[in-house]
Formats: sequence, C-alpha cells, structure tokens
Amino acid sequence: MDKNKAKKIINRVVTATLAVIFVIVLVCLTSVFVQLGQRKTPTLFGYRFFYVVTDSMTPYISPGDVIVGKKVTDVAALTEGKVVTYTATSGVLAGNLITHRIVKGVYYDENLSSYAIVTRGDKAGATDDAPVKVSDVNAVMVKKSAVISWILKAFKSGAGFALLLVLPLLFLLVCLIIRLVTVIKSPAEKNEAEGKELTAEEKIAIIKKRAVEEYIKNEALAEYEKNHSDEAARDKEKSSGKE
Repeated sequence: MDKNKAKKIINRVVTATLAVIFVIVLVCLTSVFVQLGQRKTPTLFGYRFFYVVTDSMTPYISPGDVIVGKKVTDVAALTEGKVVTYTATSGVLAGNLITHRIVKGVYYDENLSSYAIVTRGDKAGATDDAPVKVSDVNAVMVKKSAVISWILKAFKSGAGFALLLVLPLLFLLVCLIIRLVTVIKSPAEKNEAEGKELTAEEKIAIIKKRAVEEYIKNEALAEYEKNHSDEAARDKEKSSGKE
C-alpha cells in the first residue's frame, strides 16, 4: 500500500471517529436537555444526575453540586456509608428527592412491612431520617461531576442555554462547510495525484485536457522555431549582401 492510500485511509478513519464522537456527545446533551425541560431527573446509560439544592450534606456535598448516581439493581449495594438519593414519602419533603448517607443498612422494617434503610445528612447536628423503603431509593452515588454541574448552571440561564445549543450546531455547520469546500476544490487531477480511483469521465477529462495542453505547447514551439529560423535566414542574407 502506497503512502497516499494509507494517508487516505487514516484520514477517513479519523474523520469518521470524530464524527461519531461528536454525534454521541450531541445526542447525550440533547437527551439531558429534553429531560430537564420535562422536569425529569436526567438519566443517561443507566446513570442519573441529581442537582443538590440544600446544605444537608456539607462539607462533602455543597449546594449547586451535581452528583452522578447509578440505579439500584441489587440491594447488596445499599451498605452503611454509601450516599443514596431517595424519594421522601412523608413529612414536609414528601415527593422530593433527598440525598443522604446510609447509617443503617438493609433490614426488614415491621412498621413499613418492607425492607428499608436509615439515612442521615453529613451536616453537623443532623439527625437520622425516617426509615426509607428500598423501593424508594433512586440511585447510589458514584461521584460528583463538576462538568455536569457547570452545564446545568449554564442551562438555568437563558444565555447559557442558547450558547450550549448554538455552539454544537455552529460546529457541525462549520464542519459541513469545510467538507463541501474541500470537495469542490478537489479536481480530478488531485484525486489522481493522491492515488484515488478515478471515474471513466474523470479519466477522459484529464486526457482531453492534457491533449489540449500538449497541442498548445507544440503549436507555440513550432511558432517559435519558425520565427527563429526566419530571423536566422534574414541575418544570413544581410551578411551575404555586405560581402
């Protein structure tokens, strides 16, 4: 395989890879934005994103932080020390999401007639929450995400939201324009020079162009030789007359 073909393959692979990555990122962002617009908890590839609004978990988690949680598929994951997000079913916060740390692992609660856990906020002076049914636990915290936090904060402002939507679209548009200009500026001769397979029409066009160029070149050469020989003949006649 010559260098031109190898370069061609590498360029195609890189372009395709970047295009796939860009599309995946764009789809993910769009999915998150749509879910936020519908006032749902953003979910992506089995992970959920929760925006913290209170200081009940300070200093570990601060208001405005975004935590990434994984959906609970095994109650064995609900062990003491883990941070979970659950839906409150009683009290003034009933129906709201709460993110607290487990202080008592899974046990059977007679009053709830269900398996449950006990949680508590990290803030100094916090007390134990009411028992939480395992079925009310939304996710177990995996990590905090500074990037998602920035995106959500930007999303909350009109300018930030517009920027997050406009920038990806502009990027895509610029890529398409560059690609179009590249195609337009790539004549058949360039394809041939790079070792690309030419169509029959392109080959005929190249042959015709070269034939015309060769004809013009030969005509110019013949004209030059004729003029040069005539001039030489005149000089010879002048020389003969002087003698």
